[in-house]
Amino acid sequence: MGAVDLAVSAADLARIRFVVSPVAELVWSTVALRKPHRRWMHGSWRDRVAPRVPACDLLRAMTSGRRYLPDFLLPVTPEARPSLASELAVVAGTDPDRALAEVRRIDVRSAPLDAFLRDPVGGLRRLVEQMHEYFERALADDWARLRALAEADVTYRAARIADHGAIGLFADLHSEVRWYGGRVSTRVGTGNLGALGERPAVLIPTAFAWPNASSSSEVTDGWRLCYPPRGVGTLWAAATKPAPALTALLGATRAGVLRALGVPRSTGEVAVLLRITAPTASHHLSVLRAAGLATSRRQGRHTTYVRTVLGDHLVESCG
Repeated sequence: MGAVDLAVSAADLARIRFVVSPVAELVWSTVALRKPHRRWMHGSWRDRVAPRVPACDLLRAMTSGRRYLPDFLLPVTPEARPSLASELAVVAGTDPDRALAEVRRIDVRSAPLDAFLRDPVGGLRRLVEQMHEYFERALADDWARLRALAEADVTYRAARIADHGAIGLFADLHSEVRWYGGRVSTRVGTGNLGALGERPAVLIPTAFAWPNASSSSEVTDGWRLCYPPRGVGTLWAAATKPAPALTALLGATRAGVLRALGVPRSTGEVAVLLRITAPTASHHLSVLRAAGLATSRRQGRHTTYVRTVLGDHLVESCG
């Protein structure tokens, strides 16, 4: 396997930022559906949503390549927390000539792609309609969970930058990503991307990218790198039954809530996971936070909770 190299100056490092992207999860989740053995970690999600996912023939054809994914499917936007609608608007506004050039690079031909090549304007419109429908059917119910995991990773990376500087950001980002001599190298395809210039560079924690990291093939509108966030292995794990000691100390429901907070979760997610009402979940989360066993973080209209170090020690010591 080759590598994609990108020259990164000190000024470029200062401009690198994170984006939590619903479209990145959307695009890579179609790959997870297509490659169940390679992306086995998402098996429980796949089994749950596969019966209700629409055909979306053009969307699936766009992500069917063995070595290439069109860059216009994953736009680099100026927003750190873009909405699905804002990202799809960028996809819809892709220059048709650019779309044609990138679709021609897909190494698996199909009838939907041939139709797109004949009518890229209509094809872009149809593609965006399919992307929206797919998200609603396959990802909408899980987006809060995916977003919380990505936000937790961004928080961790920010701490890495504070402790080790911007270059330290790449030290444990992914085994396929490394920094050397003023360049970032990713083991995805081959080629030299050159330099960013004044174009943006974004890092996108993307659960469905697992087990790989994936770089842009061009820097037309900026450079983006999708990588699996920390904790992705626990993303679909159901809350396990608390140990007797923890149950005796906190009570069964509160112990279950604390166990569930090994990854960031919203009140609604906790309620669904433990099959309790949202007000009940909210009450227990408030008690755990007041006791210093959990902490909360608000992002826009959403609040997520996760165990503190003290909470982790309690869960570990009680089995």
